[in-house]
Amino acid sequence: MALIQGVHRIDNLGFWLLSQIPPIAAPSLHMGRMLLTDSTGLRPVKYACCNKKPCVCFTGEYEGYQECPKCGAERFMRRSMKPKKTFTYIPLEPRIRAIFSQKHLSKLFQGISG
Repeated sequence: MALIQGVHRIDNLGFWLLSQIPPIAAPSLHMGRMLLTDSTGLRPVKYACCNKKPCVCFTGEYEGYQECPKCGAERFMRRSMKPKKTFTYIPLEPRIRAIFSQKHLSKLFQGISG
């Protein structure tokens, strides 16, 4: 079984939340991610983004674009609809819910001792 030890490209709050979860033994990385998602309720969202520079994320007004409006880089790999580069984001609301669902952390953030 593979041991899930870390996740890359997450912000400080996401990293801290994951550090609160003990190591998980899982038969594969995919199964480990599913276990983390099910146990934490944190569901990452992937967005296609420019692969040349950090120009744009293809969401909102740029969602239908096939190339970057800033530098002209192609969004997808040739002969496929797979993005050349993606950005993984864990939405803020579920992260805040995860923090305040833990009694000791909720009290800490509210300034209540004990």
